[in-house]
Amino acid sequence: MKFGSRLKEILEEKNISQIDFSKGAELNSGLVSRVLNGEKPSSQFIYKTVEYLPEVDMNYLLKEDVQGVLNESHSTYEKTLDPMDLIVDIENKIKNLKRVLTQK
Repeated sequence: MKFGSRLKEILEEKNISQIDFSKGAELNSGLVSRVLNGEKPSSQFIYKTVEYLPEVDMNYLLKEDVQGVLNESHSTYEKTLDPMDLIVDIENKIKNLKRVLTQK
């Protein structure tokens, strides 16, 4: 899944229209449409997205899609505030990745 697809998913979950996002993030509506449909975002676009959606983890939006490799049922986009939760999550993903790699 690409940046635009992930952003579109988040906007839908938060019931934010493209128009509202464009206005709130102070972005051209045509540009928003192009990014949501697959165009790579500029650094300015990413910056304005971060400003408009501060609760969203930009790593989620920018990461490559590894769901198929890791067999994750759901990737979160909300920022995790507890560092221990992050460590446990990373350790679990490493275990899953090692398991997948040893099967090939």
